[in-house]
Amino acid sequence: MSLGENDAVPKATSIKIFLADGVPDGIRIVSKSNWTGQAVVAGRAQLGDALSREEMTRPGVYVLTGPDPDGSDRVYIGEADALGKRIKQHAAKDFWTRFVAFSASDGTINKAHVRYLESELIALAIGANQWSVDNATAPPRPPMSEADQADAGLVS
Repeated sequence: MSLGENDAVPKATSIKIFLADGVPDGIRIVSKSNWTGQAVVAGRAQLGDALSREEMTRPGVYVLTGPDPDGSDRVYIGEADALGKRIKQHAAKDFWTRFVAFSASDGTINKAHVRYLESELIALAIGANQWSVDNATAPPRPPMSEADQADAGLVS
């Protein structure tokens, strides 16, 4: 593998996966060393148990995934002030079988951050052209202060 002038050098890292209900295909809480973010990963069948978790009360972004009728994979990407409440509202969407919800374990994520992340994730999903993206619109990046832009990695 050769790296171009603007490519980042890969760094070793550690990822911790907590099996909340003790089984590999159940609710998983994923964290990375030196990162305040957390991900909750669960199947639709575990939604009720996942909603009772503290991580799901936080603001963040989420991805719903499942099969598309055309045989491809389908995604819906959203943001929420309270992840659990918002994902529960999507129970009526029949296509999804799994969700991933991202938040900050230390409460440092705000509405501008989650709107920015939602915008970027939708743009990445559309650009990758590997999924049927269920979102009706691709929201623009929200206005952010210079400090928030720096926290989000937009300013160096």
